[in-house]
Amino acid sequence: MKSANFNNNHTLLQYLGYVLARIISILLSFLPLGLVYRLGEFMGLIIYAVLPNRRKIVLKNIKLMKAWYFSRSFKDTNNCLFKIKEDHLIRKIFRQNAGNFLFSVALLGKPESIWNKHISMSNLDRFKMLTGSNKSLIILFAHQGPWELLSLLPRVTLNYFPEEMNFASIYRPLKNSYIDNWFKSLREANGMKLISRNDGFLSITRFLKNNGILLVAMDIRLRQGKLVPLFGENATTTTIPSTLKKMSKSKSIALRFKRIGKLKWEINWNELGSNIVHSNSEKEFLKSMNEYLENIILEEPKDYFFFQDRYKVNH
Repeated sequence: MKSANFNNNHTLLQYLGYVLARIISILLSFLPLGLVYRLGEFMGLIIYAVLPNRRKIVLKNIKLMKAWYFSRSFKDTNNCLFKIKEDHLIRKIFRQNAGNFLFSVALLGKPESIWNKHISMSNLDRFKMLTGSNKSLIILFAHQGPWELLSLLPRVTLNYFPEEMNFASIYRPLKNSYIDNWFKSLREANGMKLISRNDGFLSITRFLKNNGILLVAMDIRLRQGKLVPLFGENATTTTIPSTLKKMSKSKSIALRFKRIGKLKWEINWNELGSNIVHSNSEKEFLKSMNEYLENIILEEPKDYFFFQDRYKVNH
């Protein structure tokens, strides 16, 4: 009886959370995107104030990154790591990540003419070559910038390519099933298929072998993974991209968001490194993946999602 009551209460709380999220989403849709972003920044300051454990994780990540960066022979003194004190940098990370998230959710509900004012793509030669060969492709991305907007890729690429492409992304279902179904419908509304990690490698490999283009996060923290250096310390590193690459014989490419103006972002396409183009070594692949991640984080640390501890096994 108690178990049934608990389940009913839990379901009710989930539903109320979903209704609240929908109301907030509707209200945001009436606001200018600039104001939405500033509200997100304010929300980030609140999160900063009420989640001390997350602050500790961000501080740990920042300290490791700074120690590694300052030990290098080449240092860019214009980097914000030099200019901003740690406590100020942490607040900015909370602010910008929350601003990026709220801005992304609001932009997903806008018409395509609005997207095109805020998102563009560059460095397309390599991507065109890989997709033009009509082969499966794995796109590696990081939780950086407005990464939720990657669900717009199937529509945004139509500005550069004549035909639609078969896009999908691996995702982890949210605990609130109501919000999960809503977010899934938002992300899939523009042609991005979502494949749960729970579906297994065989299902995902079948998609790739059918000339699929699959987005995979390179920086998710898993309970199981390989220990690969990241900012000078061994970090738990996902092997999902390398395993899928091997099973499906897919090519791979990486993308990143680059801030090019006020609420304007450019999607850059890059290879991980010339040393892995002809290599089947998982060790080399994961090493190049983390080196690429280091570079994009260093360029703009405030836009990176520092809220997970991939070094937990070491400390």
